[in-house]
Formats: sequence, C-alpha cells, structure tokens
Amino acid sequence: MQFRGPGSQLALTLGSQIGAIPDHTTHNESLLPVNIGEGYQATIYEQSGSDSAFKKERLRNSELKTNLLAEYGIHRTIEEAWKLYTQSIPQTHGPVNIGMENRDIILRNPLGTCSVARSADGKVNTDVRVPRLMRYYIKEEAKAAAWKERPPKDDDSPTAVLEMERIYTLVGLAIQSLAMEFHGPENVVKIMANDSNKHCLVRPYLGRTRPSAGPFLPDRAPMRNFRLYLDDMKKMGIDVEHIAREMGRAFAVMQWGAGVDGDDVEFVLGATMHKIEDGSQELVCTTRLWLLDFGQCQSVDFSDLPDEVYQAFKGVMVTGTNQDFIPSVKNKPLWNLFCGAYEHAARR
Repeated sequence: MQFRGPGSQLALTLGSQIGAIPDHTTHNESLLPVNIGEGYQATIYEQSGSDSAFKKERLRNSELKTNLLAEYGIHRTIEEAWKLYTQSIPQTHGPVNIGMENRDIILRNPLGTCSVARSADGKVNTDVRVPRLMRYYIKEEAKAAAWKERPPKDDDSPTAVLEMERIYTLVGLAIQSLAMEFHGPENVVKIMANDSNKHCLVRPYLGRTRPSAGPFLPDRAPMRNFRLYLDDMKKMGIDVEHIAREMGRAFAVMQWGAGVDGDDVEFVLGATMHKIEDGSQELVCTTRLWLLDFGQCQSVDFSDLPDEVYQAFKGVMVTGTNQDFIPSVKNKPLWNLFCGAYEHAARR
C-alpha cells in the first residue's frame, strides 16, 4: 500500500512523515543517533536525515561464533541471492491519500498481489525485500566513520558497527490506528506521547493468534516491534494468503539460493520512501514486507548428504521463533500455501 503527501511533510526523517509523531528533541539532540531497537547481539540506531540504520554490536558479542562480522557475511550472501534469483512484484494498487477519514484502512492489504510466482527469465517474483548493506566498521573506526564523531549518548564502549539500509517506520496515522484498535481509545494519547512508539515496525505472526491481553502499561513502548497476530490480520482485511506465499518464497531463496538456514530471522512490515516519477516534489511511502536479522543464521554445505541439508533447512522452520511467522501446520490451508510457494520457488 502506498501513502502519498507533500514532499515538505514527507522528508526522510521519522518526525516529518505525514501523521508521524512530532520530533520533540532539540537540534543538537537530533544530530545524535537514536536507539530504535534492542537485540541479544546488538542495538539498532538511526540518525535524522540519513537513509541508513546502524547496528552496534554488544560488548563481548565479538567473541561469539555468531558475531557481527559473521552476520555481515551471511547478510551479504543473502543480498546477493536476492539480486540473482528474485525480482520485485509490480504493485497492483494505486496510492492512498492519507486523511483522518480513512485511517482505518491504512494497513489493509499492505502488499501488492501477483498470481505469477516466476518471471519469464526464471527469477522468483517476490515483494519481500532484504535491507541493502552499506559497510562494516571495526570498532577502532566506528566513532569517526560510522558516527561522524557524534556517537550515541548511551555508547559507553566502542564496538563494531554494521551500516545498512534503513527500514522506515509506519506513518503516524497507522500507528494511531493500531494503538486505538489494540490498546483502546483511552490510551492513544499516552502511547503517542512516548517517543519510542514512533519507531513502529509490524511483525506479522501468521503462526500465532493473539493471547489474552494483560494490563496496559503506559511506560512501555507497545508499538515498537508491534506483534500483529493471524486473527488480527484477518479482522483487518490483510491478505494473509499472500503474505504466506511471500514468506514461503523468501525462505526458499534464502535456503536454496543463498545456502543459509534462516534460523531466527524476522519478517516485518515497514516502509520505503521514494519520489514519484511525475516531476513533482512528492514522496511516496510504500509498505513492504522485509526479511532481516541474520545474526543466528548458519551457512549450509550443499556437498553434504541431501538428507542432512534437508534436515538443516526443515529444522529451523519448525522450531524457535520462526514458528511465529510461518503458518502453523494445524492451519492446513495457510500452511499448504506457504509450502506450495516454497517448493515452486526452490525448483528455480
């Protein structure tokens, strides 16, 4: 789905997107990298006005086999496989003008649809994107090269940094709509007043239904890495069958194209921004399905016995957090769509 608005309102910063939460930081603070995500291995930062995201390795993670340098190599391999074996699905829907009157449809059918899984030249048609890698900085050069001598305020020790394409947050009206739907109208003001909630990417959990809601805790950031469950997506009219096919194709290209097992990867709904091709100054914000976070992935040797390769790939899809994203085997219709798309793409 696309969102269109004047270029003056859709600058390449979170705080100036249409409907986004206003940026309350001072000018000096806005120049510093901002923490937008935490993980076991690294902390993710963005910098106002930059198209990059920066993944800063946690202290002592460099001593592990799955360190940031290893992730850089895996990520690079997957990115190359995407270039070799995939092409983007043409968007089949037009732009949607954002306004309060249509805030309830902002997240419906966020992806284009395509009935052809393979192009004429044999490439896999997919709407899933992998963030472009920019550069890996060793810890000795990170302060000068990655941070431009302005490291994050919470940067208490130098570590390696991985620079990659930034996935933009959903626009502010989409965040408000989700907050109203899942946390109640009475809590929207509190949620939108918390700056952490403007860093909203959505995790589409096809393998889970929404658990019972606990008490609302206003001090937390409930919109960051927002979990959208299968029953939620059906209620909102999101095309879960299309997302299941896209995830199947993505796993096939990652495993059989890149030779990477895909352990503990994530799918998120996030945005890209680009100028429209009509000579105007407008920017378009397009919601995409992204594949990211390859820190736990391992390469698979295709010279091993076929059964060993098969088990390595199968194992990561039926265990761990991948089960959150992949349709449950108990949901036969959706599981069969995922498997069918996987097999079709893998035969490429």
